[in-house]
Amino acid sequence: MTSQPLDQTASAWGATAPNYDLFAEQVTRSFADDGTRLVRIAEGTRVLDVAAGTGNFSFSAARRGANVLATDFARGMLDVLERKAREQGVDSRIETRVMDGQALTIADGSFDVVGSIFGLLFFPDKDLGIREMHRVLVPGGRGVFLMRQLVDELTYNEAGNRVRLTVRPKKQKKSSAR
Repeated sequence: MTSQPLDQTASAWGATAPNYDLFAEQVTRSFADDGTRLVRIAEGTRVLDVAAGTGNFSFSAARRGANVLATDFARGMLDVLERKAREQGVDSRIETRVMDGQALTIADGSFDVVGSIFGLLFFPDKDLGIREMHRVLVPGGRGVFLMRQLVDELTYNEAGNRVRLTVRPKKQKKSSAR
């Protein structure tokens, strides 16, 4: 894991999880719902939620019938997510694992959809996180990433290129009729 400022540590994020959840419920839930719709999550879709926080994207995907792996580097965030999953009756569809989004311990090509709703924003190496998320997608898989600010131009362009490669299939060349 990359060295981080004290306030960007797993223990700091874990300690703030209950308060963060109040914020996230008001601010990120609608984005998470829109994200699951945009990447066409349906029954049986395999979804990876990276830097899941307290789980709004995970819950939205699970309510659509997806099987979700929610990851976060802060155990405290996942504790809140697990409690809320039980309360919402979607705990059978959501598995949680403590994991750094910049070093996913997941096999290549394991997920149909990968998402990070405001999580990527906090990665010290955003491009590394994007590469990791791309790596675990199946060919033709879909990704949704939401950030409140643009990252530097190189990373932003790389993110766009990687997502386009993942979300949009290459156009077939038209053959000329003879």
